[in-house]
Amino acid sequence: MQDSDAPAPRRKRRVIEQTPVQRALGLLVRREHSRKELTRKLQARGIETEAAVAAVATLSEAGWQDDTRFAENLVRIRANTGYGPIHIRAELGTHGLDSEQIAPSTSS
Repeated sequence: MQDSDAPAPRRKRRVIEQTPVQRALGLLVRREHSRKELTRKLQARGIETEAAVAAVATLSEAGWQDDTRFAENLVRIRANTGYGPIHIRAELGTHGLDSEQIAPSTSS
């Protein structure tokens, strides 16, 4: 005789280990990231520096990650929420973007 109040046995989910590229892509589908930010987040998730840099480079070459697109998006969002150009340039600098990438984004 079985106890009808006992919960049904649960199947164990098999955990599939994601590659560094898959983990980076998972971050990019949520929002744009700069190369520096994406590399830092991968490292924080336990991925070695070389693997993180290689994953970001792969996604950049494939067009999934683009610092210029990231900068344009950040400028648009910050400008629409009332931030001025000095604040926006400073924030872009914290994302590891150089002045060549910042200038076109903040000129509009």
